[in-house]
Amino acid sequence: MSPKKAYDEFFHWDGVNKVPKTTGPDGRNLLCIDGPMAAPTQHLGEYGTAMIVGAGIGVTPVRATLQSIVYYRFKRGIGHSFPDHAYCVWIVNWEQLAAYRFMVRALKEAEDELYDMRKKNPEQMKTKVLQMHIFVTSVPKNAAFDASELESEGDKQKDLAIWGPHYDDTLHDEARTVSRETAPFTEIDIYRTLCCPESEPVSIGDIIVHNGRPKWPDLFGPIQQHHSGETIGVMFCGPDVVAHELKVGKKKQTLLCLYISPPIKIVVLSL
Repeated sequence: MSPKKAYDEFFHWDGVNKVPKTTGPDGRNLLCIDGPMAAPTQHLGEYGTAMIVGAGIGVTPVRATLQSIVYYRFKRGIGHSFPDHAYCVWIVNWEQLAAYRFMVRALKEAEDELYDMRKKNPEQMKTKVLQMHIFVTSVPKNAAFDASELESEGDKQKDLAIWGPHYDDTLHDEARTVSRETAPFTEIDIYRTLCCPESEPVSIGDIIVHNGRPKWPDLFGPIQQHHSGETIGVMFCGPDVVAHELKVGKKKQTLLCLYISPPIKIVVLSL
């Protein structure tokens, strides 16, 4: 759209002049702009244990928070990371998996970083937990997987088109000589597990793949038991229908503080 072109106008005639119209017959403003919108994860640093949940467009804050925790809070932090224990949850429709291959790369690279940190700093990483729960919905009965279109054959442009950009290109420079531990699986392995999820959860590193929609009490319960006595921050971004399910699931648990965005504001549920 051209910024210099007017696509619609609100005006009225006062008898002589054409003047802007800002209010309707009911006296209310015709046009309202609400914002800026608060990020649901702005409360992340307040908790030692946190859950970050995303569905639909919520994949963006989940991915960004995953990278923030791994590359900054875990890697560069000293002592408590806030959170020290992070549980990311991503809900994705099976038909949309191909559009989210960039998230598969983010998962693989985060796993590489975790494996490397556990190798080089085992004592520090003993107190850190990061799990990525992925719920693949609407999986067809005859779900198939074809790896032929995912091979880049060393072509960097093709690799970029398939998986998206690297978090840090210098880590993938062929001239790099510093040894680095990596996860014992590839982007293709992760993508295959997502495309053909089993009826029971399947783990691949710190990634747990589930078939179907999440049952929140079943997910909340074990985490809360494992972190007994702590207040767990739950941050969510995505459709209203999932937000409603989260609220219902949260009511069955205690010591959970839930932040939701959108709608317009962050909603904090009282405990």
